[in-house]
This record gives sequence, structure tokens and C-alpha cells, in this order.
Amino acid sequence: MKLALYRKYRPGNFKDLLGQDHVSTTLKNAVKGKSFSHAYLFTGPRGVGKTTVARILAKAINCKKHKDGDPCDACVSCKSISEGREIDTIEIDAASNRGIDEIRDLREKVKFTPTNLDYKVFIIDEVHMLTKEAFNALLKTLEEPPSHAVFVLATTEIHKVPQTIISRCQRFDFKRINIKDLVKQLQYIAKEENIDIADEALNVIAEASEGGFRDAISSLDQISSFKNKITVDDVRDILGMTDYKTLEELVLHIESGDAKSAIVLINHLAENGYDMGQFSKNLVEFLRKLLLIKVINTENAELAKEHVLKMKELSQVISNEKILELIELILKFNNLFRGTSLPQLPLELAVVKVTEADTPVIDREANERPDQSSRVIPAEAGIQTDSINGLDSRFHENDRNGKEDPGTSPDEIDASEDTLEIKGKDEKWDDSGQARMTSELSSAQISVAEKSSAKISSPDNPVSIEGEEGQLWAEFLMEIKAKNPSLHAFVRVTEPVFGKEEIVMSFPYRFHKERVEDFKNKKVVEEILEMVYNKPYKLKCILKQGSEAKKEDVEKNEDIKAIDTALDIFGGEIVE
Repeated sequence: MKLALYRKYRPGNFKDLLGQDHVSTTLKNAVKGKSFSHAYLFTGPRGVGKTTVARILAKAINCKKHKDGDPCDACVSCKSISEGREIDTIEIDAASNRGIDEIRDLREKVKFTPTNLDYKVFIIDEVHMLTKEAFNALLKTLEEPPSHAVFVLATTEIHKVPQTIISRCQRFDFKRINIKDLVKQLQYIAKEENIDIADEALNVIAEASEGGFRDAISSLDQISSFKNKITVDDVRDILGMTDYKTLEELVLHIESGDAKSAIVLINHLAENGYDMGQFSKNLVEFLRKLLLIKVINTENAELAKEHVLKMKELSQVISNEKILELIELILKFNNLFRGTSLPQLPLELAVVKVTEADTPVIDREANERPDQSSRVIPAEAGIQTDSINGLDSRFHENDRNGKEDPGTSPDEIDASEDTLEIKGKDEKWDDSGQARMTSELSSAQISVAEKSSAKISSPDNPVSIEGEEGQLWAEFLMEIKAKNPSLHAFVRVTEPVFGKEEIVMSFPYRFHKERVEDFKNKKVVEEILEMVYNKPYKLKCILKQGSEAKKEDVEKNEDIKAIDTALDIFGGEIVE
């Protein structure tokens, strides 16, 4: 039978211990100076080396040939302890030997001097599982032990250990092992065992182990039997982890307010057998790393290099507030609906809640007035709210003075982040002074609105498209949003330049550019462009550099107006 890798590569001395220098250095010096304690308490997460260090300590204090406190691993006592056949080193599992009778038996054994070694070492694992009575029985022995006895208690839940026990021991807190050290060790083991596995796959194993050395090696051992050459996708499938692309897609749906697409994605994962608890955990970790990148503005040590660039670009799209709100809602609903028969329910509720918060109150109020006919004009269409509000205020003033501008009655205007709603309904002023409309916008007012600049939402420097072009671009954005809200979130921040048969879109972030360049997304954009402009356009995507666009990126066009527009937008000049 094959020996498990975590046992085969278990450290045999302090110098081989991974990521616990503060523990190994202190214990080595204590052994070297013969000043070690009669009782130790090791606490920390699972699989970080607590029991391993207890065995190394047992070897070190009994080794006749130790080197600066490190056991030689060659003498009789070291070998017998390493092989688990030394009768003077006693390991007790407190989870299955937790009662007072077992501790009474232990107290009897403590009285007898060692048979082969200088010190008898008692290693009690999962000590927090002992009963109250068992702790009380152990207390006296810990307080006044025989000179030949050394106790090592190990626990993952220090808060369950009585303070009276803790105060009688030297406490050492073990840390989780960082990703880089874990990957380095996994690479060494993979090389020794002739396991052909990609470095990125090892990084995924290290992340999944949550800093536990034993868990990481056990996962590698399991995955090594899958097939000869192991990829990152193989690792994710075996460990039940979600790939970063899926997490990015979900976050983008949420950021764009597309609850429908987000919930469809979540249900698709659930129907395909994904553990939704694990998925929620992966999503929270993903959001945490995204937040750290935004706040620290540097590479996260816990993040693979392959994902750093993508995460940095994604961090430009989503706000800190949205990340914090989403993490809070996921944790809240997971706690509220723990044990539900629908494991995806907490995530669905969190998505609906966080996207609902993006819906402006004025839009929700407008939906409660079904009697009013409405015409929705996108904010991108550029109808200036200031101009219309000015007309509205003049109309109100005339009405208060008993006058009415013939044929000109502004509609009720609802402005939201994405849309302006112009409503037409016979309404009059009432006694309370509230405005009620009497007719639709006159052609003169519509003309004023159409002459206004069409504003294209851009985070830094919005671009204006005048007149009919602005209206067509606004219609294009509207169609994109109806077809694919996530894609709309990228396209709305672009700076478009129209050529004769080509449109060049300049993007502020590489992440936006790559998403729109995706084959399916590009096809959708070109189809909607043809539908709106009644002619086919080939889409070309470029990355905006400062505020200038390269001349060669814009198709040569006989239409001087198109070239002038490009020069005005990007601030360039024609060089002969």
C-alpha cells in the first residue's frame, strides 16, 4: 500500500518546518539550553504542524546527538519516535478519549519513569474535546508533574480550553502557511514524485488548502491519480472550486444591475452540481481580494500572478461600496438561511437585494403610475435636463400668473441615472400648487432638446455626439442594454469614431476592451450597429492612451465630417 504523501513528507526536524519560524527557533533554543518547559500548548488551524512539532520536540529532548537543538533523526530514540513505536512517547486523541476515566489512567502512567528515554512525552491532540471533569483531573498533574514527564497539548479551538489549563502551559500560536511557501513546497514534492502538473494548478491547490500544509499535500496526492498531465481545470473540477472567469462574470452582472443574468448563472451552477456553499465562499474570497487590490493598489500576496492584471482591471469597474454591500449580504443571508433545501437561495436573495439598491426611487415611483403614457429617452441621448427644467419652470411661472404659453406645455420629466422619462397626460395645477401637465412638448421644445449634446457616459472625460448622430448612438446604447446589460456597461464608457465602413471604439481600460472584443460580444455589437444605422459596420477596439487616438486606428474616410469629429474628440491633428 502506498504511503500517503503528507506522511512521507512530514518534517522530521525543526529546520524543515514550514512557515513556523517563531515556534521552531524558540523550541530549538530551549532544547539547546535544557530550559524546556514541562507543559506546552500548541494552538492554530488544522494541518499547520502542531502534532508534527510535538513529535519533533519529543525527539529533540531525548536525542543524545542533537545539533543546536535539532534532533539528529539517526539515533535509536529518534527513529523509534518517528516510526511511532516508542513506548515512552504516548499520543492520545482527546476526541475519542475525552472522559475522566481516560485521564485517571493517564495520571497512573505519568507516575512511572521512562523505560528507554530520558523523558516521557504525552501528546494530547484535540485537547479541547475533554470534558469538564477530565480537565479538572488533568489540572493537578499539569500543575505538579513528575520531573521526567513533558506534556504537549494541541488544539484548533483554544477558546474551549479552560483558562486554568492555559495558564499552566507555554502557549505557541501556529500560523497559516502563506501561498508562496506552499506552492514552493508543492513544486518540490511534485518533482520528487514525478507528477506532471501546471504551476497555476499548484497555486489553486494552495489557495484551496487555506494555509494548511497537510490539506495541500493530501489534495496533490489525490489529484496525482487523476491522469498523467494535470491542468488547472482538472484541479478545480476535483476540488469543486469555481474558476475566476465565472466569478468575474457574476460580479459584472451584479455591477451592471443585471439581476436576471446573475441569477441564471447561479442556477446554472447549482443545476450542474456545484456546491453552493463552496461557491459562496469562493465568491466572498474573490470579492475580498478585489477590495484589497482597490484599497492597497498593489499585488496581493495571496493572488496568483495570472489573475492580478484581470483583477486590477475589474477593480476599476466596481465600487468599494458595492463590494462591501455584496459581502455583507452574502454572509447575512447564508447565516439566515442555513440548512435551507435550496442552497442557492441565499445567493439569489443577495443578488436581488444589491441590484435592487441600484434602481432609482423615481423609476420605481413612475412604475406605480400606469395611466400615464410615456416615452423613454436614454440619458446617453443627451437631452439636457437643465434645458427642459428651464422650460418647465417658465411654464409654471406663466401658469401662476394666469398665462399660458400657447402650444407649449412641458411633459413631466423623470430623470434617473440611465433614463429620462417624458410623460404626456392632461394635467393642470391644483389648489395645493402642484404642477399638472396639460399637453405634450411642442415641436419647438423637442427641437431644443434634439440640438443638445448627446452625452456618452465616460468615467473621466465624456464625449459629445451632436444632433442626429447623438440620437442614433443613444438608440444603439438602448438596444445594447436591452440585449445584454453587462455588455452595455462596457460600451457606454467608450469613445466611438465612425469611419466609412468601420467604427473604432476607444476604451479606458484593457478589461473593457477585451470583453467587447470577445467573439460573441463583438457579433452582438455589430448586429445592433447595422440595425440602428441601417448599414454594416466592422468593429475595431483600441485602448485609449491618455486623450489621444492614433490616426491609423481610424479608417480613412472621404467624409470630412467624420474625420473632423475624430480630431475634435481626441484632440489630434493631421500630419502630412
